Amino acid sequence: MQYHSFEFNFLQENTYILWDDTLQAVVIDPGMYFPQEEKTFENFIMEHNLTVKYLLNTHLHFDHVFGNPFVCEHYGVKPWANGGDKMWLNGSKTMFSKLGIRFPAMQPEIGHYLKDGELVTFGNTTLKCIFVPGHSAGCMA
Repeated sequence: MQYHSFEFNFLQENTYILWDDTLQAVVIDPGMYFPQEEKTFENFIMEHNLTVKYLLNTHLHFDHVFGNPFVCEHYGVKPWANGGDKMWLNGSKTMFSKLGIRFPAMQPEIGHYLKDGELVTFGNTTLKCIFVPGHSAGCMA
């Protein structure tokens, strides 16, 4: 398995892309906020000829989901996350408008709620989800 990490500058959140020899990929915590960050991400996917199979969020704090709408729209996937953080998706836009920060496009609905011990398979790779509450109520590793 290979991976690449992007550190996007708005809030210095790391976005990960994992893939294997099948070129199937998983995107984890897309933090793209600016159009140039989206372009950098898109170019990487194209240059490596990757097929995005899943979008996983380790938790649903705003900086980890900024890029969810972009990834969902461009790659036809829905985000997967633990249901313990659903409240963050519903309240992020309102919270940020009060702070004067433009929240990106409407957040897509969670396509699947991850559970502790669940396996996510793409290509020849299997990831095991581990529930690690603390940073947030629904945090996953």
